[in-house]
Amino acid sequence: MSNELIKLSNATKALAEARTLDEVSKIRDIARAAEVYAKAAKLGEQAINSAIEIRLRAERKAGEMLVQMGFSRGGSKFREGTLKPLGIDKKQSSSWKKVASIPDKQFEASVSRAIGEGTKLSQAYILREYNKTKRKDSTKAARVSRLASGATREIYKDSMENIVPKLGYFDLIVADPPYNVTKIDWDDLGGREEFLSVTEEWINVCINALNDDYHMFWFCSPKYAADIEILFRDLGLPIQSRLIWHRKNMSMGSKARNKFVDSYEIILHVGTYELNFPDEWSDAWFDVQTFAVPQTNFKDQKVHPTQKPEALIRRIVEFGSFPGGRILDPFAGSGVTGAVCPSDRSCVLIEREEKYVKVIEEWLGQPRQENIK
Repeated sequence: MSNELIKLSNATKALAEARTLDEVSKIRDIARAAEVYAKAAKLGEQAINSAIEIRLRAERKAGEMLVQMGFSRGGSKFREGTLKPLGIDKKQSSSWKKVASIPDKQFEASVSRAIGEGTKLSQAYILREYNKTKRKDSTKAARVSRLASGATREIYKDSMENIVPKLGYFDLIVADPPYNVTKIDWDDLGGREEFLSVTEEWINVCINALNDDYHMFWFCSPKYAADIEILFRDLGLPIQSRLIWHRKNMSMGSKARNKFVDSYEIILHVGTYELNFPDEWSDAWFDVQTFAVPQTNFKDQKVHPTQKPEALIRRIVEFGSFPGGRILDPFAGSGVTGAVCPSDRSCVLIEREEKYVKVIEEWLGQPRQENIK
């Protein structure tokens, strides 16, 4: 057995007994040397993680000692003259205190998870897992708060890329962006490359606004569905369903001569947890959803050229979210998502066209919000 690994075995026992910062720092150095040796000797992930675990535990204990010594606020109280003889710089001091701030239960759970899954252990991994837990706890608390205070509807007139990053995180996103298949000004986005480039920007904006546990439904034309699915895969979005919205009423369909008449649109569904399906089984669970296109003479009145059926959006919202959830429609159009959103959820609508913002305000019976700076 290598001398470094023998020292590591002894260091494991010594760490529990260490009483000074100097002793802990030396144990940390031994663990670091063992880590370097394990990598160089290609001893495998388990041996490397064993060394990293001791190093992290030593850094955690050192961080606790630094806090006890009065270095409790980042680097603002760092006394170079005091720590320099121990080989500890300002960056290390801050880093170790971050690890020390993680509650014991969560630290141990993260270490066990990494080792059990064969994932490389690191300070970044430990902190990332801790932040995920904090974010989930924060999300749960926010849902409870929204349930207690009542659901809200917010309307913003702006482009989604400007406003979404300022609005926090969402449990569900229902996105019905321009399809680039008509000559309407806001839908005509140029050639395939230009359209896919801006679509990727929109998707990235949405990714950054999603909670750790989420669902997202993305409407698109069959013409670009394959390209957009590739974008989803490249961006690490886990595709769970490919829904087909079958439009059972088609205007002007008889004019098609060189192809079959289009009668459907694609909805890509990505998500990280169970859907909120009703207990009773029905065809609502199927990936083909048949609803008529809204018309001016329907109860589901058409006020926007690409408006989606209320019943379809209601189903997506109800199945894709839970009571207390926060929902975003970044391309709100006529505001259907806000109109059908259950009273126990909160909903944010973003629309950049003034005429449709006015439609949403009238439909929901409330004014738009002042834009966030």
